Amino acid sequence: MVVQAARVTSSTVVVAVDVGKIEFAFSATDVTRTSLLRPRTGCPMTGSSLAQVVADIVEVLPVDAVVKVGIEAAGHYHRPLLNAAWPIGWEVLELNPAHVTEQRRVLGKRTVKTDVRDRLAGHDRVAAGRSRAAGPGPLAGAG
Repeated sequence: MVVQAARVTSSTVVVAVDVGKIEFAFSATDVTRTSLLRPRTGCPMTGSSLAQVVADIVEVLPVDAVVKVGIEAAGHYHRPLLNAAWPIGWEVLELNPAHVTEQRRVLGKRTVKTDVRDRLAGHDRVAAGRSRAAGPGPLAGAG
């Protein structure tokens, strides 16, 4: 079941997160994929690192922005970010990795690095309203 708490509009900002074992990468873009902040890779999976990322994003947010954070499920590795203390009002969404993989195929950008394609695919899933609100339960079959 696809759950989308807030509609995607022109004021939506998508934070696409690609998770590794000990670090993560992210991008912050508007719904047209215009970067609001230079994408970052190699962010340590720590509270202080996430706090810095959030602070950097907050600095560039438009006044009326609605923020949706799309985190691709990665076994258990994504759980610390999924359950992190994101700012109040930011919608945290869990992305089905099979659906992100399919979206990467749709993008068809073989020359672009995989982590960049993952963030583009994650952005597209969130911007299209094809994501699942973070919470308990299995991800299988989620939009």
